[in-house]
Amino acid sequence: MTAAKAWERAGYKIASGSACAKILQAAGIKDVKTIEHNPKDSNRLSSDMVVALRDHSIKLVVDMSGSSAELPYMMRRATIDFDKPLVTNIEQAVVLAEVSH
Repeated sequence: MTAAKAWERAGYKIASGSACAKILQAAGIKDVKTIEHNPKDSNRLSSDMVVALRDHSIKLVVDMSGSSAELPYMMRRATIDFDKPLVTNIEQAVVLAEVSH
């Protein structure tokens, strides 16, 4: 939450899936936009999150799940495919947020 609060103070817009959005809002983060990783069938390029990455609406992805499940993997893969920064370590996320402020 420290990183998300620092990014919010710095004026960054925060987006997440619906489950994470609820957690962020409960922690006091305002105006969290919900963007789901919801591919139609097995076409990951049809996902709202992938479309937002491709259209440059998402500039940075932070994934703390550590999950090897298919959907988090596809999200990380799309992040790399569309040449966006990916942070998967909480310490790095906090430092990046603090220097962005």
